[in-house]
Amino acid sequence: MPRHAQVLLIAGARDDRAPPSDAYALAAHIPAAEVLVMPGRDHEDLGDVPNAATWERLLSGLPRPGSPP
Repeated sequence: MPRHAQVLLIAGARDDRAPPSDAYALAAHIPAAEVLVMPGRDHEDLGDVPNAATWERLLSGLPRPGSPP
């Protein structure tokens, strides 16, 4: 049985350079991919996150992809 890596694509809701629609289009071609859209964020907001601890803080308050709202 083939195994697939889980892939999480993160997009900012206000990102006009790599909008959420691009993340969804890409996810459609990747087995086990999920998309997380971060409300109120744009391209620069996502690129300036300096380390894993900061990412964890940003993501901790958001619902997990695939979980009920």
